[in-house]
Amino acid sequence: MTLPPMPEAEIGVGLADASLDVQILEEKNTLTRRSMNYNKSAFNRMLPREIAVEIFSMTIPPFTPLDLDTFTDIAAPLKLGTICNAWREIAWAAPTLWSSLTLCLPHIHNPSTFAARSTLLQDWISRSGDLPLYIRLCSTSGLDWGEAGLQDLKTLLMIVNRYTARWHTFILNLPGDCHPFLPPPDKCFPLLESLGIGCVNLVDPYGAAIQEPQMMLKTPRLRMLMLSGIYYRRFAFQWDILLHLDLHTLLDLEIVAILQRTQQLLTLRLQDPIRSDDGHPLPDNAIVLHSLERLNIVHIETHGDEHFLQYLVAPNLKDFQYVNALYGILRYIPGFLMRSACSLTRLRFVGTYLLESELLQLLRASTSLTYLSLNFEAIWVNSVPFSDSLLNSCNPDVAFANGTDCLLPRLETLVYKGPASYTQKCMSDMIQARYAARQDRGDVEEGNRSPFDVAIINLVEEICNDWHGVIGP
Repeated sequence: MTLPPMPEAEIGVGLADASLDVQILEEKNTLTRRSMNYNKSAFNRMLPREIAVEIFSMTIPPFTPLDLDTFTDIAAPLKLGTICNAWREIAWAAPTLWSSLTLCLPHIHNPSTFAARSTLLQDWISRSGDLPLYIRLCSTSGLDWGEAGLQDLKTLLMIVNRYTARWHTFILNLPGDCHPFLPPPDKCFPLLESLGIGCVNLVDPYGAAIQEPQMMLKTPRLRMLMLSGIYYRRFAFQWDILLHLDLHTLLDLEIVAILQRTQQLLTLRLQDPIRSDDGHPLPDNAIVLHSLERLNIVHIETHGDEHFLQYLVAPNLKDFQYVNALYGILRYIPGFLMRSACSLTRLRFVGTYLLESELLQLLRASTSLTYLSLNFEAIWVNSVPFSDSLLNSCNPDVAFANGTDCLLPRLETLVYKGPASYTQKCMSDMIQARYAARQDRGDVEEGNRSPFDVAIINLVEEICNDWHGVIGP
């Protein structure tokens, strides 16, 4: 039996009705599954929303402003919203998940994705409620965005500038052409405590003419400032209220000029300082940083020439660290530390050429040291100052026999990594003698060693060429 043909119009109407029915059924199925998932999930039924938010908060990586271009997982809150609708509703309504933001821009400008980035930035901040904001705008490498891209960067900065009253930490590491787009001088930053400004793609950061410095003076709570690759005269800060300073790739003249204005500093970190060759003299009088307690000098791209240290004095310095990835030669650091006559408690050298006589002279002047770390693993054995002579100077029995004072009498921790430029016997004798002296002082009860003391003896038994460990007095 052959059915009569149906008109095409009637077939089309039937298909449209069927498609609509399928769509309605799919929506009902989705709603049913969503309801079942929500009702059957112990997370949704039994866990109070406040506890869920607290759990979600543990997935958000801490916002650390110490490095201008360092960041971790920047999409953690968005990932929570991909699990299910219930999680998305909780996450989207939790301001604590959105109070920190890192927006990393690609090397090449893509106008088609910029609208999405600016929308994401606005939506992200709008979900943070009234909480203080932790914002980082950066790039993993130099930007090649052109004039059109610069206008897009201005749009991004205009968005975050609307919330200056809530800035707690603001990190900017983008081309110097973006700096004029920062908030105007009349803006107030009542909550701002940490500020970082870096520069990429700036051809001549030190030779460009400075017309008028960018004012950021209304920052009553600013305590930490990080500057990287910029000419400091481009900005005007409340230098006198700073407690923590991180300077990366600045001229030595700039460093000195900044330190003359930051007399309240507690911590100072200098990375890759650059020696100026323009003939400008350094100050005649020493700069005394009375409050400075921690100084960290790091060389990654420069060999190191901290001649400006001969103009600095830090009488209350407690912690000094020097790292040189290129194994430069120390020139001014021993003199700076001895001239400061400070009571150092922690001293660390990594990757530097240091004569044994210089190290002994420095350690004899640092009788208050409780922590000493030496890392010479890439230096030839015959140039390592960590020798039997130094170990014998730290051995109280040898010092008593020679009628001299024991070196580093308060030392509690010794960390060494490098070639075995000493003998195992000399190391073992020094440890045992200091341990016995500690027992005589009553620091360790006989037969009641702590796990730390037992670990010391075990380390001594396993000393090898690349030995490194922790030694107690």
